Amino acid sequence: MGKRLSGKIFRVFLLGLLLCILGPGGRPAKAYAKNAAEPESITLNEKTVTLLKGRKAVLSAKILPAGAAGAKVQWISKDPKVAKVSAKGRITAVSYGETKIVARTENGLRAVCKVRVVIPPKKLSLNYTAVSLTQGKTLRLRASVSPARAAGAKIRWKSSNEKVVSVDSSGNVTALSQGTAVIFAAAENGVNASCVVRSVMQYKISGRTLAITSAEGIKTYYAYSQKDYGYGWCRSYGCVTTAVSVVASSYGKYYTPKEIHDAPASAAYSERYAVIKMGEASTLPGWYGKAAISVRTASNILTNMGIKNKAVYSYDRAEAVEEIREHLKAGKPVIIKANNNVYNGLQLGYPHHAIVLAGIDEKDHLVCVNRGSAYLTTYTLSTLLYHHMTPASGKYTAPYVGDLKTAGGYILIG
Repeated sequence: MGKRLSGKIFRVFLLGLLLCILGPGGRPAKAYAKNAAEPESITLNEKTVTLLKGRKAVLSAKILPAGAAGAKVQWISKDPKVAKVSAKGRITAVSYGETKIVARTENGLRAVCKVRVVIPPKKLSLNYTAVSLTQGKTLRLRASVSPARAAGAKIRWKSSNEKVVSVDSSGNVTALSQGTAVIFAAAENGVNASCVVRSVMQYKISGRTLAITSAEGIKTYYAYSQKDYGYGWCRSYGCVTTAVSVVASSYGKYYTPKEIHDAPASAAYSERYAVIKMGEASTLPGWYGKAAISVRTASNILTNMGIKNKAVYSYDRAEAVEEIREHLKAGKPVIIKANNNVYNGLQLGYPHHAIVLAGIDEKDHLVCVNRGSAYLTTYTLSTLLYHHMTPASGKYTAPYVGDLKTAGGYILIG
């Protein structure tokens, strides 16, 4: 009796095991497994592809959910005479024309890539061969190829100087800083064309207002004067606080030189003034008070205003020319300390006179703001720095007129 019962139980166990393996009706059980989901979507890495005859490209398919059952992809070309595709999605361009490559899953989901096969271009031309572009502006270069059947050939773009003019994969050119760059367009077979792009700074002077358009946007300067102290010409080297006022105006901070010069003790004003922040007293006699003349103090005042800057006290002249030039070409101003040297009949000011350089043109001439006016100079940056600028010497600590040797240098703004 016990043996018959054990045998019956064993047979029931085998039957259950068989049903687990095959499933109802003798079909594989995996068709009913909850964790073996079918693909729900399929997408390709490319929607359109343009190829020269004989060239290849690879398509890849993304199936969701990941690890879905039946995720094997079948690749089909609608016209193998134009482009054929391998079992792994590799396309080969066969002849001129258009077709579609279809990726299909086992449960019938599809994704399509349009393929265009063109012949190699024999000639490539651009809509511009030379153009001037204001800094910060963008221009679209368009490439045309011939013969017509080469239309759509892939074009690669490159700039000879990305710091001056940049170009993206669609031929959009952006002027970044003062200078000239060549934009090259080339097809895959080497046929090419080029365009010379001059990146220029645009400036407009209206009375005491200077507006400069550059890659930095539009900066508007108000040409404050040392006479704007309210009690006549400031004889206490008020040029530095005047230069700070000019630079601050381009950041929308309108403080007259007198407001900066007087440095009231009010807490509401203290963030404006290096004098209050540093707790320094003037060594100057008489009515002309706390007028700072040094690069160091001007830099501190700008910092207290929240205006980023870099003070350079002593320098190699050749290196300084390049640093200042690149700064101006990028649309950023510079405060310099000029001396009273006379060179070719030109004298910029009194000893250690501060001037704001707001821009530079393609001929290396400077746009200055000085003594209540803005103007384009007839001299170059090199002439200015080599003959009219003063570096500091010794320790760079004097905030006032007490020690002229420590007052020189220049300030890069921004």
